[in-house]
Amino acid sequence: MGITIHYCGELRDPASLPQLTQEILLACGRLDWLCREIDERVIGTAEHAVFEEEPDGITVRATVETTPLEDRWRGVVVEPPNCEWLWITFNRSGHLIVYDIPLEEPETPGRYYVREQLSIKTQFSTPEVHMAVCSLLRFVERHTSRLEVMDEGGYWESGDREMLATRLEQLNAALAALSCDEGMGLLEDELGGDVEGPVEVGKRVERRMPPWRRDWGISAGEN
Repeated sequence: MGITIHYCGELRDPASLPQLTQEILLACGRLDWLCREIDERVIGTAEHAVFEEEPDGITVRATVETTPLEDRWRGVVVEPPNCEWLWITFNRSGHLIVYDIPLEEPETPGRYYVREQLSIKTQFSTPEVHMAVCSLLRFVERHTSRLEVMDEGGYWESGDREMLATRLEQLNAALAALSCDEGMGLLEDELGGDVEGPVEVGKRVERRMPPWRRDWGISAGEN
C-alpha cells in the first residue's frame, strides 16, 4: 500500500545504453543520491511469473516458468532517500529488466527471478523525491522506443506537484489511522481474526545483491 511508480520498456538502440548510463550517473551526482553501475554476466536459470485467467473470467492462476539464462545485465541502480531502489537496468536486447533473488532458495547461485514490470514506491519520501524519480525516467524515455509509466501519484502524466502532495498526504493519513488502536480493530474485523502486534508504517525493506553476484566484481565484460 502506498504511492508507487510502475514502469517497463525497451531501448530504441541498445548501443545507446552507455550514454544513458552516464546521464543517469551525472544526474544522481547532482541530486547527491547513491547509485551503482551494473555490468554483469548472468548465467543459469530464469524464473518468470506466468498469469493465466481461468474460464470463469475472474480467477487468475499464477505459476512459475523456468528457462535457461545467458545474458548481460547493464545499467544503474539508484537509491533515492527513503524509497525503494530505482532499477534502470537492461538485458542484452535492450529491455528494462531486473534479475532478482529467486522466490525460493535465495542462496542458490545461478537462479534468478526475472522482473520486466518494474516499480518504485515513493510513499514515505517527499514530493520532491517522487518528482526527481520521474525526471530520471524522462532520461530513460529519450532513449526508448517504448516506455510505459503508470504513476499512482499522477505526477508523470500531469506535472502537478500539488496533486501529488495531496495524494501522498491522504494516503499517509490513512496509513496512520490504520496503525492506531481503532484502525487495528477495523482491520481485525475485515480479516476475521486477531492481528498480532502493531502495524508498521514506512518500514523499509532492504534489498541486497545476492552474494554470488558481488563475488563476480564490478564488471563482467562481454559474455
